[in-house]
Amino acid sequence: MSKAIAIALVAIALIAVGYLYSTNQTSNNQFYQQNLSNAGAGQQGTAGTLTNTNNANAPPSVCPAGQSICQVTVSLQLRDALDLSSADTDVTNAVTTYYKSTDGVKFYQVGASVGNTASITYDASYNGVLYAGVSIPANQNFYVAPSAISDKNLNSRILAYNYADPVGLGTKVWLFKIDMTNLPTPLAGQTVSTVPLTVLLYASGTDSLNSPADQLNVSNATATKSFIRWIDTITTDKANAHYEYEIKFNTTNTAFVNIATTTVNIPNIGNVALSSMTPSTDGTNTFYKYTLSSDLQKANFVVSPKNGDSAQYFTVTLSTNAPSKLGTTLTIRSYSPALAGQSASDLVCISSHAAC
Repeated sequence: MSKAIAIALVAIALIAVGYLYSTNQTSNNQFYQQNLSNAGAGQQGTAGTLTNTNNANAPPSVCPAGQSICQVTVSLQLRDALDLSSADTDVTNAVTTYYKSTDGVKFYQVGASVGNTASITYDASYNGVLYAGVSIPANQNFYVAPSAISDKNLNSRILAYNYADPVGLGTKVWLFKIDMTNLPTPLAGQTVSTVPLTVLLYASGTDSLNSPADQLNVSNATATKSFIRWIDTITTDKANAHYEYEIKFNTTNTAFVNIATTTVNIPNIGNVALSSMTPSTDGTNTFYKYTLSSDLQKANFVVSPKNGDSAQYFTVTLSTNAPSKLGTTLTIRSYSPALAGQSASDLVCISSHAAC
């Protein structure tokens, strides 16, 4: 074989190798992009590994220098939000599932806590964060305490939280965004960093309203002030998730009441004027509703501390004009952990001369 022929064969071989490498890289990049685009709601799995971890614009690295992929352990504690000395049980009382997201919109599962521990395979595609979704099993009477969990003194790495359905399964969970940058170095004898996470739960309670006395000698003067104070008692060391409050009058003649100056004082919320509530009538009664949420996302978690006052006070300040047998009913509506509707109500008669 001549020298010229040998050189030509080598050149052909190099071109072929270059073509196969280029084709393989294109295929890998298309696979990665396809996985990212397909990692939408309802899908679970990995989106592939970023191929360029040295880019100056790459997300913050969590792994040790020189490693593009590493293991991270999340160490979970479950506690009673109203009695931190009382521990709850992982998986039994609450389920904690971990997710990654490249854009904060599309999520997919990367791990779950079992026995208070989860091992996460971490890479730069996490964008320096991990998401923890906390849910309550159907047979458990607990609520997640999102505001308490997000307290920086308890979980300094939590950046935000939301009530959402991360993977499109039709069930919302409390989703916490966790900062995974600047992790502590592994403890002596260990090879992975550990991130602590404390999840707090409320045991579910119920509302019990007292029955204040009727007021039957109210002045006939215009804009007379009357006060009704209902006491709502919730089981000690428990909470209830209020989602709606309603004031009902047993009349459609609203001239008896000055709506703009009649208020309801609600625990954790403050004074709410009837004029800012939603009015309605059924032809016999007039209703004013203050609705917070259609689920647990914006519910008012009213609690009864273990060593505190179990009574919650709802004070209605009525401004009346010669009321005649004005039946005034307070109704508190709440959700159980399984989103079953519950309610408590009581009626007080406000009148200038006779009982309702």
